[in-house]
Amino acid sequence: MTEIETETAPRRALFVDDELAVLEMYRKLFDSGDEVSELELRLREIELRLAGRRSDRPRPPPVEAVFHAQAEEAVEAVRRALRDQAPFCVAFLDVRMPPGPDGIWAAEQIRSLDPDVEIVIVTAYSDVDPAEIARRVPPAEQLLYLQKPFHPHEVRQLFRALAERWEARRRQRAEIRTLQQELADARQKAMLEEAARKRAESDRPPASARSAGSPGRLSLAGGLARGFLVSISEDGLLLELGAGIERVLGIPARELRGKAVDALFARPADAKAVMVALAVQGSLSNHAVRLRAADGVVEATLSLSPRPGGLPGWEGLVSCTAAAAAPPAGARTSQIPPPGPDHEARRVLDGAVQALLSAIEARDPYTAAHQRRVALLSAAVAQELGLPREMIETVGRAGLVHDIGKLSVPAEILGKPGHLSSSELEVVRGHAQAGHDILAKIEFDRPIARITLEHHERLDGSGYPRGLRGDSLLLESRVLAVADVVEAMASHRPYRPALGIDAALEEIRSHRGTRFEPGAVDACLRLFQSGRFRF
Repeated sequence: MTEIETETAPRRALFVDDELAVLEMYRKLFDSGDEVSELELRLREIELRLAGRRSDRPRPPPVEAVFHAQAEEAVEAVRRALRDQAPFCVAFLDVRMPPGPDGIWAAEQIRSLDPDVEIVIVTAYSDVDPAEIARRVPPAEQLLYLQKPFHPHEVRQLFRALAERWEARRRQRAEIRTLQQELADARQKAMLEEAARKRAESDRPPASARSAGSPGRLSLAGGLARGFLVSISEDGLLLELGAGIERVLGIPARELRGKAVDALFARPADAKAVMVALAVQGSLSNHAVRLRAADGVVEATLSLSPRPGGLPGWEGLVSCTAAAAAPPAGARTSQIPPPGPDHEARRVLDGAVQALLSAIEARDPYTAAHQRRVALLSAAVAQELGLPREMIETVGRAGLVHDIGKLSVPAEILGKPGHLSSSELEVVRGHAQAGHDILAKIEFDRPIARITLEHHERLDGSGYPRGLRGDSLLLESRVLAVADVVEAMASHRPYRPALGIDAALEEIRSHRGTRFEPGAVDACLRLFQSGRFRF
């Protein structure tokens, strides 16, 4: 097999129709095994003539197409594909295929065999009931419709979009399995560390038996922990480090300056947790961390606030203590108790949030920036409403990942200027359910997945994906919905210019009490009108 053949696995497609002319059309589109259209080839040649080189956009993977005229044959083809570990990513099924069973029966059988396959119902008849089909062949977000007659390029574009969504869903599952394993490992490690700490404490002599002058870089004076100043950029780089760092950690400031904040911490989860907390809250106070020292690990607390003068980033104080050095007899210390298993698990969950945020940032920087701003606004609205601290943190954390489901939406649809076709709109609207499915598999202790699912629902039932209304929606979801609309309208997008904050605020004001939670609307308006919040 050549290098090109092994580079990317083919996308497998199943086409089922009793009309030979339709099957032949499918065959001409896909049986060549290559999804690159004549138009794309012409564009590449134009690029070569104008720029002297072709663009570096990736060539779509080859397509392996299978064709059948009857439903039973199609079901057997799916069964064989799963047995051979070569599943189909998309199946196009005609509805009426006499003399055998119809396409809806085929869709039911195929879905029961393969829950992941994207199914497209193809029909020339207007009496098809999408709601009834969705009931028989769930989930609705993996079920689309194509009306005959159609243009061949509609089939090609729909196939590519659904194949990319299928591939993204498989990648997400792999990432989630990795995160779940990391979480389990962290919990086990934390429990072992906690057990070891308790054993060590039971064996430790009393404080009076230890010398106040015990050696150790971090011995305390007057009960105050040694520390140093630190300055961090918005993108997580260490800008400045105080001279005390070498005395405390044994590492010169020049070795860390300009590096990612991860270099300061003993555990990657600490760095991720710090950046997530700063993105949501804007500051930190006595946040427990572990620092990397020249000869081991140092327990510390970190306090950060925005840099003065409107400069981007944060600055503050790292205060360090160490169990190796004892305070003077009778002195009060500010040592931090070692974190237990729950604390460690929370760190890993925050790390998971940041990992998911990084994944969408790499794919779509606009969406990543949108999520950060929505997180800040939704947390501010929740605080203005006087909600409990836990709810404020929950809505902020949900804001950071509420559009993670857009990883399943092809980039060319996300950034497409102008109106989307009905099939493209269905793909985009699937992101709320896709995001829920990703987050539901991570063991958050708060309803992050449900908020993600509901952030496009509306009070009057006009939203999606489920048309929920009123009190059936979480209050956190209703708060996030307001923040999401305001940020989306006020900010620039690849497919349109910003509509402006005035238009955004008018949108929520005009639909107060119908689409949007009245209290959340009022709180949002107060924040902007008083100047206490701005993007």
